[in-house]
Amino acid sequence: MKKLVCMFILFSGMNIFAQTATDDTSSVDKIVNAMYNVISGPAGQRDWSRFKNLFSTGADMGAIFKNKLGVVVYKSFTPEDYIKNNDPYFLENVFIEKELHRTTNTFGQLVNVFTTYEFESGEEKMRGINSLQLVYSKNRWWIASLIWQEETDEEKLPAEYLPK
Repeated sequence: MKKLVCMFILFSGMNIFAQTATDDTSSVDKIVNAMYNVISGPAGQRDWSRFKNLFSTGADMGAIFKNKLGVVVYKSFTPEDYIKNNDPYFLENVFIEKELHRTTNTFGQLVNVFTTYEFESGEEKMRGINSLQLVYSKNRWWIASLIWQEETDEEKLPAEYLPK
């Protein structure tokens, strides 16, 4: 009887886990929403396992920005680098990033997404564009590339990438 009760508890727990598992990768909408959701929140730990699950093996991330000399540069890094560089900040600071507008281009299992974002962190509030290249493989969507550029006084967001 004890074995039966233990098996019931074990399988009941598995069923509850299966029902509450996050489905982040079954559609383009879900993976883009998950990307925003996983990095946003109050000061504290982010779910980095969930974050890493969004990216394909060998995925690349990057940012386009002006360096201290005022020169526009592109910096490339991995999702692991992103975690290492941003985890200390997120532990101490509120960071909320939300999507304002999205354009999507699709061909087969390849999708390019331009998603206009706005983030707030403390007194800082900025907008920009995340450019994602998504691929469908092994019955799910993956982020193969994620590059962003923030809006500046010299480089304003075009009207076609803003909410109507």
